[in-house]
Amino acid sequence: MKSLLSIALIGAFFFATVPVNWAQTPLDDCPIPLDAGVINAKDAAFGAKGDGVTDDTLALQKAISAASGEFRFLYLPPGTYLISKTLYWRKVSGQDPTLFSDGWGHGWRGNNFIIGAGPDKTIVKLQSNLWTAEPSYKAGDFRPQSVFFMGSQEPNNALEAGGNKAFRNTIEGLTVDVGSGNPGAVGIDYIANNRGAIRNVVVRSSDPKRAGFAGIRMTRSWPGPSILRNVTIEGFDSGLKTGQSQYSITAENLVLKGQLKQGIDTGIQSLALRKVTSLNAVPAISCRKGALVVMLDSELTGGTSGTGAIEAENGSAIYLRNVRASGYSFAAKVAGGQSAPAQVTEWSSIEVQGPAAASRKGLLLPVEEFPEPVVSNPASWKSVGVPSGGDDAKRIQAILDSGSPVVYFPQGGAAGTAPRYKLGASLLVPDQVERIYGSETYLEYVNGFKGPAFKIAGNGSKPLVIEHLNVGGQPTIEHTGKRTLAVRHANLGGSAYAAIPGAGKFFEEDCMGSRYNFAKGQFVWMRQVNAEFQNEQIVNDGATLWILGYKTENGGGKKTTLGTEIVTRHGGKTEVLGGILYALSRGTDSTTFINEASQIFLATRYNRYNGAQWGIAVREIPGGDLPDKQGILFYAGGK
Repeated sequence: MKSLLSIALIGAFFFATVPVNWAQTPLDDCPIPLDAGVINAKDAAFGAKGDGVTDDTLALQKAISAASGEFRFLYLPPGTYLISKTLYWRKVSGQDPTLFSDGWGHGWRGNNFIIGAGPDKTIVKLQSNLWTAEPSYKAGDFRPQSVFFMGSQEPNNALEAGGNKAFRNTIEGLTVDVGSGNPGAVGIDYIANNRGAIRNVVVRSSDPKRAGFAGIRMTRSWPGPSILRNVTIEGFDSGLKTGQSQYSITAENLVLKGQLKQGIDTGIQSLALRKVTSLNAVPAISCRKGALVVMLDSELTGGTSGTGAIEAENGSAIYLRNVRASGYSFAAKVAGGQSAPAQVTEWSSIEVQGPAAASRKGLLLPVEEFPEPVVSNPASWKSVGVPSGGDDAKRIQAILDSGSPVVYFPQGGAAGTAPRYKLGASLLVPDQVERIYGSETYLEYVNGFKGPAFKIAGNGSKPLVIEHLNVGGQPTIEHTGKRTLAVRHANLGGSAYAAIPGAGKFFEEDCMGSRYNFAKGQFVWMRQVNAEFQNEQIVNDGATLWILGYKTENGGGKKTTLGTEIVTRHGGKTEVLGGILYALSRGTDSTTFINEASQIFLATRYNRYNGAQWGIAVREIPGGDLPDKQGILFYAGGK
């Protein structure tokens, strides 16, 4: 057990997990059904009031400890929840509210989900005049001073809670307000790995001078891959503060306004950004040496004459497409180097390599937005029922065929682990079903069944959205119909997706999976993709493929070869915009990308463990090989 002195050093209270299953009181505006794994912070077991007057710190910490790592959704109903101390996503030991767990991972967990009723309805607000000093990360003096603080299971150390196992950590549908007179405050100190998201969230300082250290901070080892989607940050020294080369962060529809030093402080992170709106007198981005910034379709307003919307240090790498700056003289200005004009169609701070570089850089592929799922009263959603212990396929198929537009998998049973549904046959999804909500449950195969879990064969005009689902078997999805399919917040296994020529559009966001096969004539948009440890993780067989934020790991252990990441052939088009390629073995004869009589554009970078490498960065067929010697890879391949 930790001593009381150790606890005092970080000044937080922790609470034992309270044995609860579901929310027990009526839920106002809850976006999912109660039995999808909802824990209500206002239940009597926790006692949060959300009245804007009561100090809810202890009640919320109690609820968080109950939900943390349990594959449950902690729901904060409409209200303003005042707090006076950091809320840690961490377990404690037994029933003693003053002792950390010294068990597995020092009580830190991944698989944390917190949802509100919407940023205009659910507000977590720090009381005023509490955190007047900037937070310190010096050894022995770790004072996070944030409203929310998420960590990694099996962390590097018990206090910092950094690591690479902060799986699925998600915050959605609320506002975090650091109040007034708190210049040392951080809204969300966030880490997520493989997949995780901050979605539909506002982080703000309500101080008259916009005081605060950072809105969202992702500087501990190792943030990402994860996505920020529909996030607004108001005030603070830095709106978004990142800092690690391992891994990558994707953001789309990010609004930054009223920052005091910069909208984004990159550290040495890899950032894939689209639709950033910055309203600032200071730089929209301070791009540090060693960072990679890929930005598309953004508006950067404010600034002063002679400055850049992106102020970059020498040794950074920037790729811009369709970026407009006003007030600033330049969209980007590199210290001691070149500058991008205020209105940019396409620009890169370093040389683009490859056989097509003389005639073009990127492919400038059209981008479509992720289809939002049908919104309806959760009471009208159709449940597939809890796992039976045997083959659940026939029962689930009957629910899919019932005509309900929304079908969900309930959590069922006590908190602890995600339920597992067993499939002995594929699930054919009819056109009437518009949304499948998995509630973070698992599907696994039985009785010799070899998949796929889902067959999408219809030609309906309404998209199908599948979300919050984990599939343990493989293959996972077979797409043969013309209907559009969209998948987000899912683990799709080692043979994630296969299509045939003529299949409908495919969208993916915040997913972990590998072995995707896209077919001729298909259009594909992927955001925040995490593919690991397979060969030919994506095969583009004549499709048009656009990726924003691609992170991979390959090799490791005693392997002497690394798998190929993406193969593009038969006239396909592939763009990879941002992310990292993480090599774990020295594979001198391995190839990262193969381009066979097709067109590709790559704006990414390598991250090497102990000098690991693929050996060949790009193989052109016909053509030659580009050796894997660079850190940053800006490459235009094919014609």
